[in-house]
Amino acid sequence: MKKIVWITADSFIDVDLPIVEVVSKDCNITWIVILGKLTVVDYYELIERQTKLRPTYFKLKYRGRDIRLAFQYFKLLNNIRKQNPDIVYVDCVGAPYFVPMLRLFLGNSKVVFAVHNVKTPKGAHNYYFMRSYVNLAMILFRNVHVFSRSQFNYLKNRWGKKNVLEAPLALKDFGASKVKDKNKLITFLNFGIIRDYKRVDILIEAAELAYERTRTPFLVIIAGSCNNWSKYQNLIKNKFLFETRIEPIPNSDIPDLFAKSHYFVLPYQDIAQSGALTVALNYNLPVLASDLPAFLDVIENGVNGYIFEAGSVFALADLIEEIILNHENTYQVLLTNQQEYVATNYNVEQIARKYIDCFKSLV
Repeated sequence: MKKIVWITADSFIDVDLPIVEVVSKDCNITWIVILGKLTVVDYYELIERQTKLRPTYFKLKYRGRDIRLAFQYFKLLNNIRKQNPDIVYVDCVGAPYFVPMLRLFLGNSKVVFAVHNVKTPKGAHNYYFMRSYVNLAMILFRNVHVFSRSQFNYLKNRWGKKNVLEAPLALKDFGASKVKDKNKLITFLNFGIIRDYKRVDILIEAAELAYERTRTPFLVIIAGSCNNWSKYQNLIKNKFLFETRIEPIPNSDIPDLFAKSHYFVLPYQDIAQSGALTVALNYNLPVLASDLPAFLDVIENGVNGYIFEAGSVFALADLIEEIILNHENTYQVLLTNQQEYVATNYNVEQIARKYIDCFKSLV
């Protein structure tokens, strides 16, 4: 049985949690969860509720670029090196110290490095720094895990010879909802941390335009934290069209948001892959997404969701108008098609098998 050390940053626990337990049936896993200094979510309870595995928690005492973090990483990586594992799977960014120290302590051949954004989305926080940091990781490590076909293709074109594990994000399940019925009004949901590249402004303007054309009431829910909400708030003219909750959304509230909505809207201008998309798939919510490769990997226009031109208020407004007019005739078909797609492509056992096969090929 392969001896694997599996490192997960707290921000990626929901990514690894469904997978690591299945992989542990075939491999001897030591699971290490790195908790940030400002982590407030009770991951202990979450992990204990969802798996029998009990990770070792490694709490960071410092933030960001504090040089003292390097000494903490030294302690962690030196301890892992002494364990002499066959494979070290790493789902942790740890900028700016972790990646170069990981290579220094554990080398290249036994590390599998998970990259969520091989191509850093334009408009992402610390865009230029993170782009350089990811490029450094691509230079230092040969074995790389990507989460979508579009990222796989980009990596192969950009970096050439790499040993690549391509396995999608598992669905993100935050539990069952207490909501029994969807809203009476057709409801479009946008959920997640609001950043410039996610283009919530396009959704607001498109909703206003669609209402101006149809004069048919509907609802747009925008839920998530935002550092500059005022610039979006100023775009809202018809307040009755919008329900806003601009704050961090507790995990316990997420199921109800999806249960009362009909559609999920992702008007991004750039993205590698979207964790929010996997939440929508889990709760069987048809998705309206911009025509970016990461979304085209998953959504077949008019079959299990809808695609519109990225950056176009008019294209999204046209789509919202079309949905409002045809919702009763098309919605159930969308739901059924999405369920079939998920059953075929997001089986946890099948996804975990890709990890296992990759690990076996490296030893």
